[in-house]
Amino acid sequence: MGLNVDLSAEVGKEMGVKIDWVALPWEGVLSGLEAGKFDMVAGAVTITKARAERYRFSPPIAEATVALLKRKGDSSIGKPEDIAGKIVGARQASAQLSPLRKRCRGKTEVREYVGNNETYADLAAGRIVAVGNSLPNIALWRSNGPPLSKWSNRRLGPSAILATLDGRTPSTPA
Repeated sequence: MGLNVDLSAEVGKEMGVKIDWVALPWEGVLSGLEAGKFDMVAGAVTITKARAERYRFSPPIAEATVALLKRKGDSSIGKPEDIAGKIVGARQASAQLSPLRKRCRGKTEVREYVGNNETYADLAAGRIVAVGNSLPNIALWRSNGPPLSKWSNRRLGPSAILATLDGRTPSTPA
């Protein structure tokens, strides 16, 4: 079923508790945690300063630095600055939006997508010139997706890491 599901099932078994799963789109995850609809997020969440002030995280589990994925054969993008004046995409409510917008400085249209599949589909169709996402996600897409894209090894922001979200910090109001 996947690492997060399998690992959480084992932890629940060890603790003697039943795990009830709530499947929802990413943009509802943090607000659902805030509203107390569930106790933790058993999925990779990028640790940002704002999130670290609000939530408890597990120890880091992966790299989450933001990078660009561009269409294979697109010689117009050789470095991050080359996206200026072009249309790029990222997932809604993701930690990748802020570094992408900062890099674009209002000179580039940044489209927000409900999911990664839609973002990558628009890249493949040529509706956007690049996708801003975490290095692990880009690597997964490159290994499993169609051979239409090329990884730009230029990072958009500082190094970041992924962790699971253990819950609200004690000072976060319920």
